[in-house]
Amino acid sequence: ESLRRVFRTYEEDVPEDAGKMQMAFGATMEVLTSREFKVSGAIGPVSSLGKKGPNVSDLEVGKGGTNAWSLGGIDPGTTIAVYFDISNPGTSPLPEGKRRFIQFLTKYQHSNGRTRLRATTICGPWHNTPPGDGKNQAPPQPGAGGFKSGMDQPNPVKMSFDQEAAAVLLARVAVERTESEDIADVLRWVDRSLIRLGAKFADYVPDDPSSFRLSPEFSLFPQFVFHLRRSQFLQLFNS
Repeated sequence: ESLRRVFRTYEEDVPEDAGKMQMAFGATMEVLTSREFKVSGAIGPVSSLGKKGPNVSDLEVGKGGTNAWSLGGIDPGTTIAVYFDISNPGTSPLPEGKRRFIQFLTKYQHSNGRTRLRATTICGPWHNTPPGDGKNQAPPQPGAGGFKSGMDQPNPVKMSFDQEAAAVLLARVAVERTESEDIADVLRWVDRSLIRLGAKFADYVPDDPSSFRLSPEFSLFPQFVFHLRRSQFLQLFNS
C-alpha cells in the first residue's frame, strides 16, 4: 500500500498535473510572520534546517529554534502542525484594527523535474480583550427571549475558534511530549490545558459547577480531550 501511494497519480481532470505523480520530492517549508508573534516550531514529518531569524521564538514546540524545515517527500495528504508564540506583551495592547500576517513558503521538486514554489499568505485581525472581559460572568438564565449571558456578546476569538483543529494540535503536542516525559505528566498537562481554556472562555459562577457553560464553538472540545486521554495515542500497554 505504501509503494502504491508513492506512484499515485492525479486525476485526468486536474489542470496541468493530469496523470502525473502526486508525490513531490526535496520539499522545504519556511514560515514568515509579522512582528507581533513568532514561530515556536512544527510537528510532523519534518526536520529542522536550523534557520534563525527575528521571528523565531525561544519557546520551542516540536522541532523549534528555526523557521524553516525539510519535509523530504510530500503529497496532497501531508500535514504539518505549526505553532506560534505571541511576542507582543499583554501590558501593551495592539492598535485597534492591527492585522497579522503569516506566509508559508513551500518549495519542492515536481515529478516532471521542475522546482515549484508555493506561497500561501494568511491575514487576519488581532483582538484586544476589553477591560473586565476576562472576569467570570453569571451563567445564562432562561427568559422570554431565550438565554442571555456573556456568551451572547460577539467575541471574535470565540466565534473563530476551530475546535477540531485545536484538538489535533493539542494531540500532536501531547504525543510529542510522550517521547521525553512520563505519560502521567503528559495527561496532567492535557488536563491543565483544558482547565485553562474553560477558565478563559466559559461562563460560570465560582464554586458552582452547575453554572458552567461553554458556547457552541467550544462545546465539543472537552469531548475530544476526553477521548484523547483514553486513546491509544497516550494509553499504551505497559506505559
